[in-house]
Amino acid sequence: MAVVDRHIAAMSTRDVETIAADYSEDTVIITTLAPEPLIGKAAMKAFLATLLAAGAAEVDAAASPTFIRKEAVGEYVYLAFDLGNGRTATETYHVRNDLVVFETATF
Repeated sequence: MAVVDRHIAAMSTRDVETIAADYSEDTVIITTLAPEPLIGKAAMKAFLATLLAAGAAEVDAAASPTFIRKEAVGEYVYLAFDLGNGRTATETYHVRNDLVVFETATF
């Protein structure tokens, strides 16, 4: 859970390098915010830079979430947080060797 807690704190910096520090080079991210899976840290960083530049509200929600559920079992973490207006976001993480190797995010 420490890696994910660090990632949540990093989101508030809005700094791509700080946020990316917790991801493996071969990370895979599947999110409703992207039209296809993001494969590799470089793809994640490019997508995140675009998202931050656009001022996406989802980034703000992820930076200071109101958790509905926060669970960790071994290498796996599940988050559910309130987006307001009756909407909920969910994220799942697979963490190995202190790095995120897989993430899903539904907003």
